[in-house]
Amino acid sequence: MPNDLVTLKALCAEMDDALIGGRIDKIGMPSEEEIVLMIRAKGVNRHLYFCCRSDMPRVHFSTQKYVNTPVPPNFCMLLRKHLSGGVIERVTTLNEDRLVEFTIISIITLKRVASLSSLRVIMVNSTSLSSFKVVTRSI
Repeated sequence: MPNDLVTLKALCAEMDDALIGGRIDKIGMPSEEEIVLMIRAKGVNRHLYFCCRSDMPRVHFSTQKYVNTPVPPNFCMLLRKHLSGGVIERVTTLNEDRLVEFTIISIITLKRVASLSSLRVIMVNSTSLSSFKVVTRSI
């Protein structure tokens, strides 16, 4: 399947319809280049698979069960810290480019003081570069 803007816009529209209001239950990393989010949205459990391999970057729903590494990498722990229990607000493309943005609202409680943050998971998707980036900003 091509990774052009038209395809990604259609994919974002489908994921936005399916995931809006969904809660992130679990986060796993089967390998250093893969992330799987287990999301409960609209009464259905879904596995959202991210891959940032240079030969085949992609994001899609999956029914396959993935085995996580025995010790989670630091990036996985960071994602769990900030995104676990978060609610997906929207899925969009950025700036008419091949960037997929997941806006996630997460309430982080520390010492009985709750702060509300909006977290963005951005997947850069091109033929030569694929990576994950987490951007945090307070609301």
